[in-house]
Amino acid sequence: MDLNVPRLYELFLQDRQFLKNCRPKTIRSYRQAWNAFSAHLAGVARADQFRPALKQAVMAKMSEGRLKPSAINVYIRPMNAFVKWLANEEYIPSPIKPLELLKTTKRPIPTLTSQQISRLVSWRPKDVVDRRTHTMALVILDCGLRLDECLSLEQGDVDLENFLLTVQHGKGDKERKVPLSANGRALLFQYMRKHPNDVSSLIFATRTGTKISERNAERDLGALAKALQVPMRWHLLRHTFGTEFIRNGGNVADLKRILGHASITTTMLYVHNQSSDFVQKHNGYSPLSKAMRR
Repeated sequence: MDLNVPRLYELFLQDRQFLKNCRPKTIRSYRQAWNAFSAHLAGVARADQFRPALKQAVMAKMSEGRLKPSAINVYIRPMNAFVKWLANEEYIPSPIKPLELLKTTKRPIPTLTSQQISRLVSWRPKDVVDRRTHTMALVILDCGLRLDECLSLEQGDVDLENFLLTVQHGKGDKERKVPLSANGRALLFQYMRKHPNDVSSLIFATRTGTKISERNAERDLGALAKALQVPMRWHLLRHTFGTEFIRNGGNVADLKRILGHASITTTMLYVHNQSSDFVQKHNGYSPLSKAMRR
């Protein structure tokens, strides 16, 4: 039986959305991957044609020279998930070998400097929106939450007595517990007391009590970044938390649980991010340096 790849890809997206609870942002990225490769994949009729067609699609994108390998990898990953789904759902007789990701240059994860962190922490908001954005930024800096996880926090998710937050719907719709520092607890307590939400249970909400859109949250953080003269993004704050956690002695296993990573490989990027610390430690451990200090 010939494959109808466009129709099957739509079924795959429905599976991701309604059975795997993938977020709208993830579904959009999957659609972008299909749009990028559809010219080569739409006409595939047999399972043995899919991988060669996908390789041709990747080579075509590379030859255009407009996308970096890391960007093309963003398209390859959904396609690998799609071919795995085809086999699991028995649309093809046997699994298709996934396409290898393109080699990329690993760069240090960008983070805020200690001076920028101090500037953010010491800043004093001028109005309600400023205070809400500033508190959200400090909570993410304290706990490493993703933006949507922070926007979705409800009053029942905050356990002030035990210094814990409950992320009800993390990536992959997984629930996890995230620790709060003493300062983070005090910050949230003050905010919740001064800005109670009488319409819904959300902690960070609009003036009408509804959930803030990610677009508006990005706009508000942009205004804060401009006021501080510090380049900031929400995920940059999460990266800063992860990097500082390892730098200050935290272990990888704990960081993986806090950040909600599915793979330890992702968490290890924060360990590799400590290039300057790595050099400093080497100077202390090197037998040559030790001998020369005698």
